[in-house]
Amino acid sequence: MSHLDDILTLLRLGTLREARREDGRARLTVAVPGGWVTTLVLDGCTDLHLDPSMGPLDKVSDPAALTALELQLLDRSMEPSGRTFVWTRTQRRGAPVRGGRFVVRAANVALLDEGGAPIGYEALVARAAAATKARMQSFAVADYRKAFDGALRREVRPFLATARFSAERRTFLRARPGLIDEISFEQGRWASAESTSFTMRMGLFVGELQPGDKLDEKTVLVRTASALTRTFEPDYILAGRVDEEALAAGLRDDLALVALPFFDNLRNTDEVIAFLDAEDRRRGDHFHAFMAANILARLGRLEEAHAHFLVAEGDRDAIRRFAASFGITL
Repeated sequence: MSHLDDILTLLRLGTLREARREDGRARLTVAVPGGWVTTLVLDGCTDLHLDPSMGPLDKVSDPAALTALELQLLDRSMEPSGRTFVWTRTQRRGAPVRGGRFVVRAANVALLDEGGAPIGYEALVARAAAATKARMQSFAVADYRKAFDGALRREVRPFLATARFSAERRTFLRARPGLIDEISFEQGRWASAESTSFTMRMGLFVGELQPGDKLDEKTVLVRTASALTRTFEPDYILAGRVDEEALAAGLRDDLALVALPFFDNLRNTDEVIAFLDAEDRRRGDHFHAFMAANILARLGRLEEAHAHFLVAEGDRDAIRRFAASFGITL
């Protein structure tokens, strides 16, 4: 990991306040939770751009456009080629992109403090450690859960109630003819006093929900908000003092822009099957064929089920036995 990668890692959870570039030099000003600001002066800057994860924009390399997005720096990652980048999430509501991969390349980097005075790398490490300690003292895991649940009560429950979802804690269900929609918010595995995360998951179930039925017996599709938008960071990272109102507004936006359109595009079983087939064409395999065959067989559409069982991936003997339980011979 290069020195620049080290610096960007120390600035995790910081927000890009300004980007400027001229004559091979770039300046990035990052405000980090805890009230401190660092400017990176990049000499020999050969690459500075955002690869958006979702939205109408292609690569964003204009410094003014990058500044306007108010990007929050998240986790560093690496491509198989060895190229590193930083996952980001847009903080500005109504931005044309949700975030994406932030790529920075430079020959040398110097650091400046809030007043424009030079600071060394060791001083930045000390600042980051102090900020982490302050965050750990300011909020606990229970506080993050309380803030998140407060945001659910403030915006999510009323908003989803208008879309006919019932609520049970962090899970929301809606029955439609032959389909059941589920939206849930799951806390990340690795929670600490410094930060925690929640992921929004969308589940689509085929069939009618009968008393005593368990939804996981009928699962057809499960997608996370991050998978739908081609990003891989947790959807909601909570660190330091949480602005519950802003968090609630972001949750509502994601429901309106991501979750509900996902369900609206799958209105019946035929559209579900078409979606599964399209996913396999996109992937270039038959990963979803068994799932589609199972649905079709349960609906009595045996010829269509037969065609999907023939190409389904997995243990062929097990697939053959399962198909036979519906009277289908492979």
